[in-house]
Amino acid sequence: MVFIVTLIFVPVTAFPGVSAPVVYLPETGQTTSYYAGDDGDFEMGVTWPGPRFTNNGNGTITDNLTGLIWLRDANCLSTSGNDFDGQCSVTTTTVCTVDADCPGGETCNRIQEGSLSWYDAMLFVEDINSDSVPNIANCGYTGGTFTDWRMPNINELDSLFNFGTDGLAGWLASQGFQNVQSANYWVSTSYSKFMNHGWAARITTNGIHLLYEDLGQWSGNRSNPGNPVTRPGFLNDVFPHIWPVRGGPDNTPDPTWPANLSKTGQKSSRGGAYSRDDGGLEYGISWPTSGASPSGRFNCGTDTCTDLLTGLMWLKNAGLIYNLGGGYITWTDALEVVAEMNTGNQKRCITDPSNRPACNEWTSDSILDTPCPLSTYICEGGWNVWGECRGPFDTPCTSDSNCNVAYEVCSTVIPNYGYTDWRLPNIWELKSVLNFEFECVGMFSLNPAGDCPWETGNNWGGNKTYLNWEGFTGFPNGRHGYWSSTTNAYETTKAYTLGFGRQGGTMGSNNKTYTVPSQPWGPDPEGWFLWPVRTAGGDDGDGVPVETEDNAPNNGDGNGDGTQDFLQSRVASIPAATDQSYITVITPQGADNCVLENVQTMTEPGPPNDDPANNYPYGLVSFEIPCSGPVQVTVLFHGTIDLSAFSYRKNGPNPPAGTVMWYDMPGAVFDTTQVGGQTVARARFTLTDGAIGDDTIADGTIYDDGGPGELAPSTAIPTMTEWGMIIFMMLAVLAGVYYIRRKRKV
Repeated sequence: MVFIVTLIFVPVTAFPGVSAPVVYLPETGQTTSYYAGDDGDFEMGVTWPGPRFTNNGNGTITDNLTGLIWLRDANCLSTSGNDFDGQCSVTTTTVCTVDADCPGGETCNRIQEGSLSWYDAMLFVEDINSDSVPNIANCGYTGGTFTDWRMPNINELDSLFNFGTDGLAGWLASQGFQNVQSANYWVSTSYSKFMNHGWAARITTNGIHLLYEDLGQWSGNRSNPGNPVTRPGFLNDVFPHIWPVRGGPDNTPDPTWPANLSKTGQKSSRGGAYSRDDGGLEYGISWPTSGASPSGRFNCGTDTCTDLLTGLMWLKNAGLIYNLGGGYITWTDALEVVAEMNTGNQKRCITDPSNRPACNEWTSDSILDTPCPLSTYICEGGWNVWGECRGPFDTPCTSDSNCNVAYEVCSTVIPNYGYTDWRLPNIWELKSVLNFEFECVGMFSLNPAGDCPWETGNNWGGNKTYLNWEGFTGFPNGRHGYWSSTTNAYETTKAYTLGFGRQGGTMGSNNKTYTVPSQPWGPDPEGWFLWPVRTAGGDDGDGVPVETEDNAPNNGDGNGDGTQDFLQSRVASIPAATDQSYITVITPQGADNCVLENVQTMTEPGPPNDDPANNYPYGLVSFEIPCSGPVQVTVLFHGTIDLSAFSYRKNGPNPPAGTVMWYDMPGAVFDTTQVGGQTVARARFTLTDGAIGDDTIADGTIYDDGGPGELAPSTAIPTMTEWGMIIFMMLAVLAGVYYIRRKRKV
């Protein structure tokens, strides 16, 4: 059967066995690489659209990445003149605006302009909806225009972060926002351990403190309604601010926006006047329920778990290095270990599980056990707060003799389970596994009474720490976290980390190298753990790396079918070898095995193998198709909209297995199509195994390489006949002149 299809309209499914994710995570914004394999190196995620934001001219700005609509004024409470009064330093029941309002020379403690309690922030948003905010026109917004404003949840506010800038507030201002404060901002997501706590995200002038502000239990303590006192622990000891949002996709993905935001997982709500909090609205794209895990979000096998929400595959054992004796690891070591994991040929000294000390210096489950004396064993990796010894993880080896303690062996660091594209997750990939209904993300023990006594049941029906409940294993004990591949752009000696154990979900940046205490039961080392990730289906077999296809036009969807190219074995997007504009190769969907393999681009070869009659400004593309065909191939050239003056030229044996030559591809046609609203040039032709266009005789695989050629301009060189004509005419003129002169003499 011959495939005669207009490919752009054919739905292309994901790589066999892998469903397309429900949402696509965006890039973090980091484009500078600080170490091989880091965030700036791979730039994983959906590419930001240009422009990123659109000023709607009515006091609002639309984020073209997520579809969210924000008030343009990020401090409208203050701009509209509705700041809260202060209170006197001693007579705290006395409201004041200046010191003179207080008795006995007391000080009037004013909160920062625009800051307020969480409760008051919720009510302020409702006042906007009911058009009851005095002077809101000062914010550039006409009251009553919209009635569906809300306090953003933690995913929504985080979506404004740009980890590539060292000045987030300034960057947001450059995008068109006004009055962005170097301060904390409330979100509607509650801190699940204590429902009287709420999360806040910090936006600072230098953009480095992008963490959830803490007070007591790692979150901002909400005041009682209407009690605008200062709170130690917040930035500048003041309450956070409020930045209302509206719109954006809800429940079902909207392909209009490249990066739809998912729900946070929170289901518990404050209710009453505050029922439009995160747990009340549950705004965002719904999580999948078709997986085998208790919630239906994950599919876990023996060694890995795939997140059906994001399409990311994680090691099922999230503490594999920990359990091998690796313990805490530096940021650069984490990147190198993942690289070694992919090659599978680097060994390091690890703890021999069969020869560990009998006391609790290795894997104690309880902090009540007596730690081993320092003199009993050498603790090269340092002691943690539970008296556990963290083994070294920086000694490469080839045999056990290279390891310097009796209970270490030389072993492959981490098995790669057949995949060679693992990476250290960026901060958004790492954060994507959180469920904000659970206080504990992942713990060593499954015992809720021992580890998370407050996690005895919630609106998900879980009675363990979240990821343990979903089927993951091996998390280290206590309060711990994991490295991301994202560097703090302001302070590049630090990288972002995410807390996972008790009080999980806290995000901050930490030194890329950790220090260890000098004695057991000392402070926890400033060290973090490694949890590798990869894109499920990322090895789609076409030979193009995930990160390359992820950067293709139309946010990694080079053929515009709604599915990322790196998930499809019949679609491959790769930069041209000439101008770096992208080329997308497509074979049609079908039950056959006509997928793409070994897709590459190259320039025209030099003499004597060049094509003297044609130029190739968009280069050549080669690929293999392991089927007999006939199969119609579509090639999109994103660097041009017009190839009408070109012919599709093939470089190869003609006939197959015959003499190598340049020739026009039989039946090739050029036209244009639309991809993501952009016009691109398209070539289409049909290939059959063993026929003209294939390099070899019939062998079950089609080999092709070629590209659009344009006739080279020729330099006209006079022939002998032309020269003769010129000489003849010159002689004729001379003869005429001579004749006229002679005639005059006569």
